[in-house]
Amino acid sequence: MAESQFIKKLIGRSGVVFVLLAEILLGVVLSIFSLYVFVEFTENALSAEAMIYDNFISDFVYGLRTPFITEVMIIISKFGAGYVFFAFSLVVLYLIWKKHKNDALFFFIILLMGLLLNNFLKLVIQRERPLISPLTHELTYSFPSGHAMNGFIFYVTIAYFFYRFTKKKTLTLLISVFCFLMVILVGFSRIYLGVHYPTDVLAGYVIGFWWFVTALLIEKTLIFFKLLKLKKINN
Repeated sequence: MAESQFIKKLIGRSGVVFVLLAEILLGVVLSIFSLYVFVEFTENALSAEAMIYDNFISDFVYGLRTPFITEVMIIISKFGAGYVFFAFSLVVLYLIWKKHKNDALFFFIILLMGLLLNNFLKLVIQRERPLISPLTHELTYSFPSGHAMNGFIFYVTIAYFFYRFTKKKTLTLLISVFCFLMVILVGFSRIYLGVHYPTDVLAGYVIGFWWFVTALLIEKTLIFFKLLKLKKINN
């Protein structure tokens, strides 16, 4: 269903405006709170005290390394890479574009802006990557983790669209569980491979959550005002 059809369908339903307004208010609260958490977390994560915990956790994870697990982690890590998101996104965009063009555009924007935001934050913060036992080499800065941030955005958005479009609750639940596991595994793989500190990954999750919530907030706000405008015209 196209967005315009979706909005027209909402017209005449009692309480829809108030539900949208409640969702917008909740979105504002979550957006502000998650941004605050990210700023505070960033300040603490870059301290010498936090580095002690980072190194302790990293050393524990490094102790789990085996040749087989390393091969698995390298493969899992690729599912958080930008070029993989690009390939997956082309497929998803094609499927959504056939019946949900506005949603396809929303999907594209949320992923693109996530990639740009991560690169911007890396350049601003400029945290160097771990130097102890890296199994792969990266040329960009470390904080926040791009794989964790963009993996969160991508897989949570996929789960959200399944929830939004399908009426099959069991399938939606299975997809959501799969996406949640991918988010966790991609983040863990980056620590395991020695290219990120644990705080890099956690920060990636937090800022990924902020952008996802903020993008939904923007979308809900636009729908809210379009709905009010159509109601006025119909009245």
